[in-house]
Amino acid sequence: MRLRRARGLSHDALGERINRPRPNIIKWEQGETTPSPEKLVVLARALGVDPWRLTKTRPANAELADLRDWAGMTRRDLAEASGLTREAYSLLERGRAPLNEEVAAALAGALGREVEEVQRSYRRTVRRVRAEASPPPASG
Repeated sequence: MRLRRARGLSHDALGERINRPRPNIIKWEQGETTPSPEKLVVLARALGVDPWRLTKTRPANAELADLRDWAGMTRRDLAEASGLTREAYSLLERGRAPLNEEVAAALAGALGREVEEVQRSYRRTVRRVRAEASPPPASG
Protein backbone atom coordinates (compact mmCIF):
# COMPACT_ATOMS: atom_id res chain seq x y z
CA MET A 1 0.00 0.00 0.00
CA ARG A 2 2.79 2.40 0.96
CA LEU A 3 4.61 1.85 -2.34
CA ARG A 4 1.43 2.26 -4.37
CA ARG A 5 0.49 5.47 -2.58
CA ALA A 6 4.03 6.85 -2.82
CA ARG A 7 3.72 6.54 -6.58
CA GLY A 8 0.35 8.29 -6.57
CA LEU A 9 -1.51 5.22 -7.83
CA SER A 10 -5.04 4.27 -6.91
CA HIS A 11 -6.07 0.64 -6.68
CA ASP A 12 -7.73 1.02 -10.07
CA ALA A 13 -4.72 2.69 -11.70
CA LEU A 14 -2.35 -0.01 -10.46
CA GLY A 15 -4.80 -2.69 -11.51
CA GLU A 16 -4.90 -1.24 -15.02
CA ARG A 17 -1.09 -1.24 -15.21
CA ILE A 18 -0.86 -4.93 -14.33
CA ASN A 19 -4.14 -6.11 -15.83
CA ARG A 20 -5.71 -7.19 -12.54
CA PRO A 21 -9.00 -6.03 -11.05
CA ARG A 22 -9.13 -3.66 -8.09
CA PRO A 23 -10.27 -6.37 -5.61
CA ASN A 24 -7.10 -8.37 -6.30
CA ILE A 25 -4.93 -5.36 -5.48
CA ILE A 26 -6.84 -4.76 -2.26
CA LYS A 27 -6.57 -8.40 -1.18
CA TRP A 28 -2.82 -8.42 -1.89
CA GLU A 29 -2.31 -5.26 0.14
CA GLN A 30 -4.36 -6.60 3.04
CA GLY A 31 -2.49 -9.90 2.99
CA GLU A 32 -5.63 -11.92 2.28
CA THR A 33 -4.01 -13.45 -0.81
CA THR A 34 -0.62 -13.27 -2.47
CA PRO A 35 0.09 -12.67 -6.12
CA SER A 36 1.42 -15.54 -8.20
CA PRO A 37 5.17 -15.37 -8.86
CA GLU A 38 4.47 -14.06 -12.36
CA LYS A 39 2.16 -11.31 -11.07
CA LEU A 40 4.60 -10.49 -8.26
CA VAL A 41 7.23 -9.58 -10.86
CA VAL A 42 4.72 -7.59 -12.93
CA LEU A 43 3.54 -5.76 -9.81
CA ALA A 44 7.11 -5.00 -8.75
CA ARG A 45 7.90 -3.64 -12.20
CA ALA A 46 4.81 -1.42 -12.12
CA LEU A 47 5.90 -0.05 -8.73
CA GLY A 48 9.56 0.26 -9.73
CA VAL A 49 10.93 -2.01 -6.99
CA ASP A 50 12.64 -5.39 -6.70
CA PRO A 51 10.10 -8.20 -6.21
CA TRP A 52 11.49 -9.08 -2.76
CA ARG A 53 10.30 -5.67 -1.54
CA LEU A 54 6.73 -6.92 -1.96
CA THR A 55 7.27 -9.97 0.23
CA LYS A 56 7.96 -10.56 3.91
CA THR A 57 11.33 -12.17 3.19
CA ARG A 58 14.53 -10.19 2.84
CA PRO A 59 17.39 -11.37 0.61
CA ALA A 60 19.54 -12.28 3.64
CA ASN A 61 16.85 -14.78 4.71
CA ALA A 62 15.78 -16.04 1.29
CA GLU A 63 15.17 -19.72 0.66
CA LEU A 64 14.98 -21.39 -2.75
CA ALA A 65 11.23 -20.78 -3.00
CA ASP A 66 11.78 -17.06 -2.44
CA LEU A 67 14.39 -16.82 -5.21
CA ARG A 68 12.00 -18.65 -7.52
CA ASP A 69 9.09 -16.35 -6.62
CA TRP A 70 11.21 -13.24 -7.08
CA ALA A 71 12.15 -14.49 -10.55
CA GLY A 72 8.45 -14.81 -11.40
CA MET A 73 8.72 -18.55 -11.95
CA THR A 74 6.59 -21.49 -10.96
CA ARG A 75 8.24 -24.73 -9.81
CA ARG A 76 7.59 -26.15 -13.26
CA ASP A 77 9.13 -23.09 -14.96
CA LEU A 78 12.31 -23.30 -12.91
CA ALA A 79 12.60 -27.05 -13.26
CA GLU A 80 12.34 -26.81 -17.05
CA ALA A 81 14.71 -23.83 -17.26
CA SER A 82 17.34 -25.66 -15.21
CA GLY A 83 16.94 -29.07 -16.86
CA LEU A 84 15.38 -30.78 -13.85
CA THR A 85 12.14 -32.64 -13.51
CA ARG A 86 9.48 -30.80 -11.54
CA GLU A 87 9.65 -33.53 -8.90
CA ALA A 88 13.43 -33.19 -8.54
CA TYR A 89 13.19 -29.44 -8.15
CA SER A 90 10.31 -29.73 -5.72
CA LEU A 91 12.42 -31.99 -3.49
CA LEU A 92 15.23 -29.42 -3.52
CA GLU A 93 12.86 -26.57 -2.70
CA ARG A 94 11.56 -28.56 0.27
CA GLY A 95 15.08 -29.39 1.44
CA ARG A 96 14.52 -33.09 0.84
CA ALA A 97 17.28 -33.76 -1.73
CA PRO A 98 20.96 -32.79 -1.84
CA LEU A 99 22.05 -29.86 -3.99
CA ASN A 100 25.20 -30.52 -5.97
CA GLU A 101 27.39 -27.94 -7.75
CA GLU A 102 26.07 -28.74 -11.22
CA VAL A 103 22.43 -28.34 -10.20
CA ALA A 104 23.22 -25.21 -8.18
CA ALA A 105 24.84 -23.72 -11.28
CA ALA A 106 21.85 -24.66 -13.44
CA LEU A 107 19.43 -23.10 -10.94
CA ALA A 108 21.56 -19.98 -10.63
CA GLY A 109 21.59 -19.56 -14.39
CA ALA A 110 17.84 -19.99 -14.67
CA LEU A 111 17.21 -17.58 -11.78
CA GLY A 112 19.76 -14.98 -12.87
CA ARG A 113 21.54 -15.36 -9.52
CA GLU A 114 25.02 -16.26 -8.32
CA VAL A 115 25.70 -19.92 -7.52
CA GLU A 116 26.68 -19.01 -3.96
CA GLU A 117 23.35 -17.25 -3.41
CA VAL A 118 21.48 -20.36 -4.56
CA GLN A 119 23.59 -22.52 -2.27
CA ARG A 120 23.01 -20.23 0.73
CA SER A 121 19.27 -20.18 0.05
CA TYR A 122 19.23 -23.96 -0.17
CA ARG A 123 21.08 -24.23 3.16
CA ARG A 124 18.50 -21.95 4.78
CA THR A 125 15.77 -24.18 3.41
CA VAL A 126 17.41 -27.29 4.85
CA ARG A 127 17.97 -25.64 8.25
CA ARG A 128 14.32 -24.58 8.45
CA VAL A 129 13.07 -28.03 7.45
CA ARG A 130 15.30 -29.69 10.04
CA ALA A 131 14.21 -27.25 12.75
CA GLU A 132 10.55 -27.90 11.95
CA ALA A 133 11.15 -31.66 12.13
CA SER A 134 12.98 -31.50 15.48
CA PRO A 135 10.88 -32.16 18.58
CA PRO A 136 10.66 -29.23 20.99
CA PRO A 137 13.06 -29.40 23.92
CA ALA A 138 11.68 -31.15 26.97
CA SER A 139 10.80 -28.88 29.83
CA GLY A 140 11.50 -29.98 33.26
